[in-house]
Amino acid sequence: MKKVAFVCYFFAPHNDAGTFRSVRFAERLLAHNYLPEVYSITEDSIKKFGGKLDHTIGVNLSKEIIINQIDDHQKRINQWRKIKLFRIPWTFNHLKYIDACSEWSREVAEQLKVKIENSEFDLVYVSCAPVSAAYEFSKLKEKIDFRLVIDFRDPYTDSYSHFPGKIAWRKARYAERYIVNKCDCLIVNTPEVQKTFVRRYPNFSNKIKVITNGY
Repeated sequence: MKKVAFVCYFFAPHNDAGTFRSVRFAERLLAHNYLPEVYSITEDSIKKFGGKLDHTIGVNLSKEIIINQIDDHQKRINQWRKIKLFRIPWTFNHLKYIDACSEWSREVAEQLKVKIENSEFDLVYVSCAPVSAAYEFSKLKEKIDFRLVIDFRDPYTDSYSHFPGKIAWRKARYAERYIVNKCDCLIVNTPEVQKTFVRRYPNFSNKIKVITNGY
């Protein structure tokens, strides 16, 4: 059975819309001879940032699936939030602070680096959001040769209003292209999003695939 590092911020028991796609996807991987080893956040982190817990989600997951929970401290982000200046690093240092989970994403990438170097996984799967996780593992791929699959559940840079200004948006568009370039496969959830990405990145059209939420 092939092993997959399944990097997924939103996973059971986190009651979030993104969780359900990831839980079902992990279940289906087993049926196709892939064993996911999940890397997600702790229950304390979920509660700390206002998320809801539902322990009925994923209750039927196979015991073969290992779930590693890593704290999301958001230490530096919270320091900027306290003085109400988070827009500054988000704008001018966007590639380091792509989103509030950037520190968590870097920590997970660092923790998995040795395992990836030792070929303990056949591939790494990263679910977005947070996009910072996709970016950090794309950077890691520059240093280590491994198969990387990115799941963009939703478009990233198509909503301009999501960003604090043009500078951050342009850096986000750079990060998006970087991720598409580095990954071996980019998954999107609708044919319409696939068309958007193919138009934007025609040189990478062969790696852009659709897996809908209904599978």
